[in-house]
Amino acid sequence: MTSFQISGLTTVFLVVVIDCFSRKIVGWTLSRRCRASEWVSAVRMGLESEGLFTKEQCSGLTLRSDNGSQPCSRRFMEYLGTCGITGQYTGYDAPDDNAYVERVIRTIKEEEVWLNSYETFLEAHEAMERYIDYDNQECIHSAWAIKPPTRSRLLMSHEKPLNGVLLLGGHYGSGLLPRSRRKSLNKRSSLNQTGT
Repeated sequence: MTSFQISGLTTVFLVVVIDCFSRKIVGWTLSRRCRASEWVSAVRMGLESEGLFTKEQCSGLTLRSDNGSQPCSRRFMEYLGTCGITGQYTGYDAPDDNAYVERVIRTIKEEEVWLNSYETFLEAHEAMERYIDYDNQECIHSAWAIKPPTRSRLLMSHEKPLNGVLLLGGHYGSGLLPRSRRKSLNKRSSLNQTGT
């Protein structure tokens, strides 16, 4: 979750869910309030966009999150349990624990929010929708050899479906990561960091 202001110094809150493997933004909410229900909505959108509708389909997912009031709330934790998702919390004041989603939030602010002013909530919502569509469809990502997230999905279509590898954007980030992908993702991440 991140926040920014629109006209009249009104604060709005953006919660982002990304696919940890492809870096695609699969779910999000923009709201004038920041409650557990907004986080639930973002996760639900992410799961549905990945075709994950049952507890069986979601089994094996882990939601990595900060330890803020929304992801630690009873309502949010019950929703994860209902979906069959395991919760995992990052350390206190440890944004590096979920660097993927932190980077997405930073990019949204650098490329959209800080460059524009929004007169109304609707205007801000439409701008986020356009930017997220741009990020998913056109924006190049170094993690995928300079390809947009939707294109990276096509490249790996020969693999078994990812079953909703997701990250939920919390203040310090949060994310869904299937247990079976953790090792390969960590290996890929270390390769990207070393430049090989």
